[in-house]
Amino acid sequence: MDSRSCNFTAAETNALLEENVNAIGSGQRRTIDQIKWRWKNLKARATNDHAEAKNPQTGNKPFKRGDYTDVVLDIIGDAPRDVSVSISSSGVIVEGDSVNLTCSSESNPSVQQYSWFKGETSVGSGNIFKITSIRSDQIEEYKCKAKNKLGVKYSEAVMLNVMFAPRNVVASISSSGVIVEGDSVTLTCSSESNPPVHIYSWFKENQTSSVGSGQTFSITNINSSLNGWFYCVAQNKHGSQRSAAVSLAVKDVDGQQNVVVNTILHMFVH
Repeated sequence: MDSRSCNFTAAETNALLEENVNAIGSGQRRTIDQIKWRWKNLKARATNDHAEAKNPQTGNKPFKRGDYTDVVLDIIGDAPRDVSVSISSSGVIVEGDSVNLTCSSESNPSVQQYSWFKGETSVGSGNIFKITSIRSDQIEEYKCKAKNKLGVKYSEAVMLNVMFAPRNVVASISSSGVIVEGDSVTLTCSSESNPPVHIYSWFKENQTSSVGSGQTFSITNINSSLNGWFYCVAQNKHGSQRSAAVSLAVKDVDGQQNVVVNTILHMFVH
């Protein structure tokens, strides 16, 4: 237990004394602010320190009015401080990886309990929080709480940024009605991914070569030779996925062909 000596002037018995005190310990002088003395338990409480004081003349009896020198402050510790979270992976976290979060702090007495929070929801305890086979829906801010008998302290929140390949890839067509030769049509590809998709490719069913690229694929002055099923493929550095195919049917100028815009559920993951 650390002991510091100080000089102070006591007020009336049973009264509360608040003043700045210079505390001396281990050959170093430091200032403890906002010392509070209460005669019943003779405790001194400072901004960052908790202490117990002993009357050098009467032991643990109350201090009476007067000047005191060499009063001993027995520092009994403080609440946790410098609480922080570290992530086991210093690189990219990919969906399916396992991740450990570690909570560390300075504390005297030692931390009795560590608690973990995802946003504001409690999700675990212990100084290490393990996430196995992490999912993209676990992208969130995490923080820990350190607690000992003298108080609690929260860490700053850290964000888990989980990378994943494109999914929920959907091709859609700008026209929901009849498409006539000469019209312009735009196909759009949408998806979810992290990081964002960097390549969109367009294909016509039963053709191996792509017919276009980009998130949107525009066809101007369309003709009936383009009748068929079209799909898109979304790709980022972690993988790719294709959409269901959308049917593009063009009515000729003589009105001989009926048009149906439809989709076929056809998913394939590369």
